[in-house]
Amino acid sequence: MKLTTKKQLMARYTILFAIISLIVFYLFYKNGVTFIWGAEGQDGLSQHINALMYWGEYIRNFFFNIIHGHFRFPMWDMSIGFGADILGTLNYYAIGDPLNLIYVFSNKSNIELLYNFMLVFRLYLAGVAFIAFGHYLKKDGKSNTSSVVNAHTPGAKKARLSYEVLGEAVDAISGKKKWLLRIHLDTGRHHQIRVQMAHAGMPLAGDRKYGAGTNVTIGAGSLALCAASLTFFHPVTGKVMKFVTKPEGTEFKGISIPQM
Repeated sequence: MKLTTKKQLMARYTILFAIISLIVFYLFYKNGVTFIWGAEGQDGLSQHINALMYWGEYIRNFFFNIIHGHFRFPMWDMSIGFGADILGTLNYYAIGDPLNLIYVFSNKSNIELLYNFMLVFRLYLAGVAFIAFGHYLKKDGKSNTSSVVNAHTPGAKKARLSYEVLGEAVDAISGKKKWLLRIHLDTGRHHQIRVQMAHAGMPLAGDRKYGAGTNVTIGAGSLALCAASLTFFHPVTGKVMKFVTKPEGTEFKGISIPQM
């Protein structure tokens, strides 16, 4: 079966990443140098590694107790500093990142290897995410819509964007969570943001045109999309022109909006 363009790109990226990683990181391995910073007492060795090992043991003990019919969910541990809230402490070091669930397999003999692997694996996933949000779009002038299509589709144009999560809030009507994103467009296609976000399963609030086909609650408000910052060169003078505004409307209420 012939690979699609995106699968080919993913395969090439994986091979290239593996080759570069071997070249770059082999010297670390050969000289016995770890990726854990902390030779002089920095947080990596004194805090992060210990927290990740604790998190792994915490998960193992939780499921062990469940299997043996004892529902125990410890919330406080006197061995953390002078005594501390477990979830509150681990929320900073481990809980917020689902990738850290892999540390359920950690112990004193493999924690360094696991930590080194996860550092490289995160770099790899950054590239995967970039590829995932690189699509080809095709506009349908009759319906005034665009859709994600194969790269070989006649009229298809490459579309790429990146985004950053700035905040979150709970919708007053649906009770569902919603997130405020800062989106940067690398290309400028018809309805690009709306199409790509909906295609990724994250439709914009109020986008009934592209979000209706997803399993996400769209909401009855207006489309929550704002060109908060526009920058371009003046066509005559060549001067950089920048215009900034603050998102407004019901869909943006309850979310702390930083300075753009």
